[in-house]
Amino acid sequence: MAAAPTVQRHWDKQASALSQAEQAERQALDPARATDSWAGTDTASLSDELREGLTLAKANPDPADWQSGMPWLNEERPTKTGTTPIYLPKHKSLAQHSWGSTHNNNSGLLPGVKGAGGYVEYYARPATDLAAYWQAHQKQPLGKNRIIKQVNVSGKTYWWASPDHYNSYRFVNDA
Repeated sequence: MAAAPTVQRHWDKQASALSQAEQAERQALDPARATDSWAGTDTASLSDELREGLTLAKANPDPADWQSGMPWLNEERPTKTGTTPIYLPKHKSLAQHSWGSTHNNNSGLLPGVKGAGGYVEYYARPATDLAAYWQAHQKQPLGKNRIIKQVNVSGKTYWWASPDHYNSYRFVNDA
């Protein structure tokens, strides 16, 4: 008869640990959390570039869809003799490996629970005027605008936006 309570306590501990993990995850993802980075925002308050990036990431989440997700890579700039692509093939190769790439969040500094899964990163258009942007920022040709997708253990998807490559980021409430 003594075995039954032991088994019961084991299951209680597992259930308790699961609910604590779920509770920790909810706290980590809670847009009402006190720190500014986790304060929520809505899609309308994002920059045009981040709003476009969020729309494209949601429509083209697969890494193989990088060309559909980053159509701005194909834009051209005028030259004296016609037009030329703003982004060179080496930039497109970088973008191909950056669209929809999964990161583990081992440091725990980005959305999600440290060590409990990662996030998926998408690049957003760096600026409305790409030709001017590219001329001024050739060392960071793809810019710092990022969209982050984080899927929790129950399968719910959360979206985040960063205008400065994660110096700050916002939970998107209505995504």
